[in-house]
Amino acid sequence: MNNVPDVMPFLSGGGHNDPKSGACFMEMESFLAGEKWGADLQCAHPSLRAMAISVNDRCTDERRQELVHLLGRTINTRLEDKNENFRIALELCYWAFERFFELGQRARSEGSLHDATDFTLKQMQEVFNLIKESPEPPFIGNYVFPHPLVTEMFRMILSAKFDNALHIVTRTEALANATARLVDFIGDKWRPTFLADYFAEYDELAGRTTKVISEQEMAALAEDFSKVSQP
Repeated sequence: MNNVPDVMPFLSGGGHNDPKSGACFMEMESFLAGEKWGADLQCAHPSLRAMAISVNDRCTDERRQELVHLLGRTINTRLEDKNENFRIALELCYWAFERFFELGQRARSEGSLHDATDFTLKQMQEVFNLIKESPEPPFIGNYVFPHPLVTEMFRMILSAKFDNALHIVTRTEALANATARLVDFIGDKWRPTFLADYFAEYDELAGRTTKVISEQEMAALAEDFSKVSQP
């Protein structure tokens, strides 16, 4: 569904203390789910929550409104089985990097990739392949990235995947947060589609039927939200 009712609340970046000051994507999810107001939706899988927050906050105001039709997709996605949550977080991490490299290849073929950026992408792909394919923690100290966020992201993934001393919930959260940082390196025009496909990949991994909010449900949500967001 791409036709969003005109009365749908305007999604904005960052956090908001209450509905009167606005709503980001995950805050709208908390309202829709009937949970406590905020972006930390307890019934959402950590990977979906982290990615939604990252995309919401990094999109331009205009592009962010394309996320509205995805509302409802994170609700009740956290599974009771903590090991299964971790497995899905790891598979989503792999998927996100592979899609990211596909976008890089597209930019390369269009001639819109600077040499320095292209070199960084190739190094990132090498490190990613090492982490994905190695049964033990690979040494990545020989790789130096110009952006410290990249190094930190890979270190988080390494720790989450291989450090069995960490609690499984901690490892899942680390994977979720590290993967969400990829959004910093994805162009604004691709971010809404990236999030939609990320949600779809979760549904496939979890064996979940995709739930898309109908226009009638969207209108009802807009009406209910307008009642609590009035100054």
